[in-house]
Amino acid sequence: MIKTFEPSLANPVEEVLCFYTNASTEIQIIRIENNSSSKLERIVFPSEKLLFIGEPKALLAIYTGSEGKEVLSDIIPCAKLQINN
Repeated sequence: MIKTFEPSLANPVEEVLCFYTNASTEIQIIRIENNSSSKLERIVFPSEKLLFIGEPKALLAIYTGSEGKEVLSDIIPCAKLQINN
């Protein structure tokens, strides 16, 4: 008998559905940080809405500016962006 070990099953990670809207007039680049289960980096246009899955402890970093001159404009905990079921 062959035994296999599935690390994702041994240490389940809590994930939540999150919602973000780019309320600015600038194009933003968003990245999830401190998220062990997945990576996310997206361009979000003004007024665009985005649903994503993240861990409550993860942080959504929001960058604005042109290519090569991105400035960190905000960091939001994913727990604050969580959609309640």
